[in-house]
Amino acid sequence: MITLFKHKALIPDTIVFIIIILNGLFFTLVLSMYMVSFYLNNYVGIFLSIFVICILFSVFLKKYSEWKYTPAFYSLYGFVAISTAIYGLFGLPLAYLLLSIQSLLVVSMAIWFRSKIIVLMNFFLFVFLMIAYFSSPDSVNSINFSFALISIITARIINLQRSRLDIKTDLLRNVYLIIGFFAMLYALYKAVPMQYVILSWTIAAVAYFIVSILIRNIKYRWMAIFTMVAAAIYLFIVDLASVGIIYRIVAFMFLAVISITISVYYTKHKKKNINEANENENS
Repeated sequence: MITLFKHKALIPDTIVFIIIILNGLFFTLVLSMYMVSFYLNNYVGIFLSIFVICILFSVFLKKYSEWKYTPAFYSLYGFVAISTAIYGLFGLPLAYLLLSIQSLLVVSMAIWFRSKIIVLMNFFLFVFLMIAYFSSPDSVNSINFSFALISIITARIINLQRSRLDIKTDLLRNVYLIIGFFAMLYALYKAVPMQYVILSWTIAAVAYFIVSILIRNIKYRWMAIFTMVAAAIYLFIVDLASVGIIYRIVAFMFLAVISITISVYYTKHKKKNINEANENENS
């Protein structure tokens, strides 16, 4: 109830923060004891209820509370509750797919709330989810690609909405792109036959390069370059020792052609920028 008081000057922010955190910790402790004692095999409905209540209350606080961070705390707790409900409903590994998609919903709510806290906490939850998945023996292609694509999409959303989220550095976005880069390599490695890994990675590099041109962002160009480097390393370390001579020649030529094309385009693009800069200076 303290979050509903309008007299912010009478209650320091620190007091409100401590009260909310302690309330959440003790509620979680009591809830855990309650679940273990009575509802160990039938807890989905309770966590769905907690999710609905927390989200509705966070929306209410967003409109009426004078403490800006309180809606973020309740919405995050609600998303943790729905994550538990999803696990109870669908089990593993399907829950990994749904939870990875859920992270986009969390980011969307963070944009509406203008809450950097939600974005940061969602990042740590997303990383924890990935570690849990990749530590398990399960490997599902749809889940592999979902982690890769959602990382890249989230990075793009954060970049477009950085002013609303008051994010002043590219650190979080860069980490998402790095995660997406390695997750995409892994997803393609698992999804295609061994002899087509190089081809799939090269196609991914071309896709990154096209995206970098369309949105004029150099970060995706670097992802294209490093994907080509990964493909070249894989070609010389793995493929040359395990596939037929014809495929070796084709893969090597295809990789060389794409690399040369990207290099030529990048050189011309850089030269064009230099010429335009010189013309502007002369004018």
